[in-house]
Order: sequence, then C-alpha cells, then structure tokens
Amino acid sequence: DNTLLDNPIRFATMSGTYGNITIDGCEIRNYEKSLVAEVSGMLGVIESVKINNSIITNILTNGADGIDIRKSLLKKLTLTNSTFNNVAAARDFIRVDNDGSTTHPGNVNISIENCTLYKVSNTSGKRLLYVRFKTNTIAVKNTIIAETVATFTNQSATSQPECSKNNYFNAPNFIAPAVPASGVKYDISGNHTTLDPQFEDAAAGNFKVKNPNVNVGDPRWID
Repeated sequence: DNTLLDNPIRFATMSGTYGNITIDGCEIRNYEKSLVAEVSGMLGVIESVKINNSIITNILTNGADGIDIRKSLLKKLTLTNSTFNNVAAARDFIRVDNDGSTTHPGNVNISIENCTLYKVSNTSGKRLLYVRFKTNTIAVKNTIIAETVATFTNQSATSQPECSKNNYFNAPNFIAPAVPASGVKYDISGNHTTLDPQFEDAAAGNFKVKNPNVNVGDPRWID
C-alpha cells in the first residue's frame, strides 16, 4: 500500500540485553525512520551491531536519525564494505547520544572502513557522528564520503576520529578550512584525497568508480 515501515531493526525492550547483531550481504531500502533504533527511553546494553557487504538506500529518518541509539550502551558499531546512499539526508548518520556512563559504564567503539557514503546527512549543521557517550573511540578509514555538506561532528564529547586514506568529494566540511569552525572536528590524517570518483550512475545507485586514482570505498565498486 506504499506505506513505509519505520525500522528494519529496532530494540524493543526497555532494559534488554542484546548480543551481536549482524547484517551481511543485504540490500535494505526505503524505510521511514532509522536503519537501527531503540525504543524511546530504553536503557539496555547492545554488544555490537555490524553491517558488512551491504547496500543501504533511502533511509528517510523522518523524526529519527540513521543509526539511532540514544540512551542504551551500544558497545561496538562496525560498518565495512558497504554503501550508504541517501541515508539520513536531513539528520545525523550515527547517533549514540546520551552519556549513559552512570547507568552503563563502558566504551563505545565505532568503526567505518571500506565504505561508500553518498548524500549522507546532506544538510547544513548535520553530522556524520553525533556521539556523546562519555568514552568513545572512532575510526573512519578507506572510505568515500561524497556529496554532503555535513561535518564529522561538532560535539565536544565526540572523540577525534582516527582517519586514514579517505576520499572526500564535494564534501568540503570534513577538511579543515583556513579558519576552522569552533568545535568542529576534521580529518587531520594528512593522507586524504578530494578526487571525483566518477561514479557510473549515482542517481541509479551504481557507484562503480571510473577514476583509476580512487581505490577506496565499498570494494564492490572498484575494479
């Protein structure tokens, strides 16, 4: 009936303890709210969420964020070898928001590696990473971030992302300008590039890289 469902994955108990959630080799598209979310007010513990070798398209985030865990402890989030196309275009891509350390002491670990992110959080003032859990470690490596006006983060509680060999195309706010914006964190690796990947047909979801000088991103698109 053309009514979109809210979430493909939603943790639904107020104080649940969850193990390891894996999405592998999937295509997920056209959801109204989040890719991964918790029930409002949940104070649970999630061991890990891993998304690998998958294509995620049109997660609309109406009233939500892309990966939206606000009060629970998500110990580990890993995104690898995957494409995220038009995910959270008007919201934050990854939100691990509340400092739940008094309820759940521990570290939040987030890793994005060998991914293609296209028009993710493509709204001024929005963030790839909105992480305010007291202790967090973040790595973003070998990833294409393209066609977005977002930043990594402007949150003091979000740790400096460890970046390596990322390519930012038409994504200017991930690289420090001459006068950096207050509170914004940038790629300080010194080994990033800003090349046009020359996608085959991004509008049709074909992110095959035709620029031979770009060899990062989701491996499915690289010869």
